[in-house]
Amino acid sequence: MSIDDLKASAIQLKEHFRRSLLSPEYHPLPVISQLEMHARLIRKQCGVTRTHAKDMVAYYHGYSDWQHLLNGVRHRALPNIRTDIAFPDTPQIKQDVENYIRQLPDAVLAAFARHTPQADTLLKAVLEKRPEHLFDAEVSSLHRAFFPEEEYEPDTNEIVTALLFRDNCILSRLKYMRDNNLTSTNPHIENYRTGWRTYCYINLKNNNQVDVEIRELDSYIFPSAHLENFFTTPWHIPYIFSHLQQMMNSLRRAGYHGTVALHRVNNEGLLEYYRHYGTDELTRYSCADVPWIDERIAALNEALMDAGARAVNTTGGCLAFDF
Repeated sequence: MSIDDLKASAIQLKEHFRRSLLSPEYHPLPVISQLEMHARLIRKQCGVTRTHAKDMVAYYHGYSDWQHLLNGVRHRALPNIRTDIAFPDTPQIKQDVENYIRQLPDAVLAAFARHTPQADTLLKAVLEKRPEHLFDAEVSSLHRAFFPEEEYEPDTNEIVTALLFRDNCILSRLKYMRDNNLTSTNPHIENYRTGWRTYCYINLKNNNQVDVEIRELDSYIFPSAHLENFFTTPWHIPYIFSHLQQMMNSLRRAGYHGTVALHRVNNEGLLEYYRHYGTDELTRYSCADVPWIDERIAALNEALMDAGARAVNTTGGCLAFDF
């Protein structure tokens, strides 16, 4: 099947998308072996136990725990729909993306000739033409890039940019910056594998100095419908620190040095305070209306500082790591 055929197939699906978000005959939940693979990846990369990793995968798919998720798979129950993650809603979407990747144009591969993708990344799976290693949310993201609604075929530069923007590693954003002679950018970096969405400012200085200012670090993984319950889990501190550590390790191995600063996690300011109008009273930035949240954030700050972070501008501030 040619790229033109794939494009025509994608266009034919649009009416289906308008009719239904979920097709009753299609079951979008991954099979159990894929869920177990996801749990192993989270355990490996996020510094959590095997039991916690399994429950985190369940939360990712909108279920209360691992057993509840397995029951959903075995009984072919429709998934608990999330509005913050787009999963493929027809098998044709996955098939189109797989076919496109397996015949990826040589010009796209040539653009990455001097760039080594990191392990466990979207970019590595695509460049090695192994679409089976992609996660479902990544498939949906790539489908929007390969088959845009404007019904035109993206050129090589657009596909290269889409891959760099959709990769879950910060080094891909730095490649884009270098290729386009940029010294700063402020991307959202989606990591559907470990469940993080990072909104940050990246500043490239003196060729190999990189300062990353994470304004918002939001997790797709939390129990129940209340985001603040993320901070009640026994794994949230190692989970947060492992994400920062992996980012710094990737940058360090690539020859960079600098800082990674963190302002907010799930809409909670770590050291970000605002002054009440007409008074000298300072209140920490928070979107949670629960009495225990300040104590949890204080414990998180203490743990990160014990791990080497330093406080920066404690009125409107953040915690920063040097690497």
